[in-house]
Amino acid sequence: MNRHPSVRNSAVAAVPDPIRGDEVFAFIIAEDNAEPDAVMAWCLEQLAYYKAPGYIHFVDQLPLTATNKVQRGPLKAKAAALVSDPATIDCRAMKKRGA
Repeated sequence: MNRHPSVRNSAVAAVPDPIRGDEVFAFIIAEDNAEPDAVMAWCLEQLAYYKAPGYIHFVDQLPLTATNKVQRGPLKAKAAALVSDPATIDCRAMKKRGA
């Protein structure tokens, strides 16, 4: 996702999903002109089906360690809490398995 021109940085975490078991929850630090549908369409073209995010949430910053690596524990906890947040974009309907 970081190669998309509207994405400055991103990180993902797994969240429970009743159909797929786990679903990809993407935190994205985006440029001002970022469109969630365009980012999702790009992901579906560039990534394997199961790697494309089921949820997208735009953030201003990611939780980082002192060495600038993403803190996975807080990220996963935040993802679980944000699944039902109105600001979270549910992209699962766009993820249709190809033939």
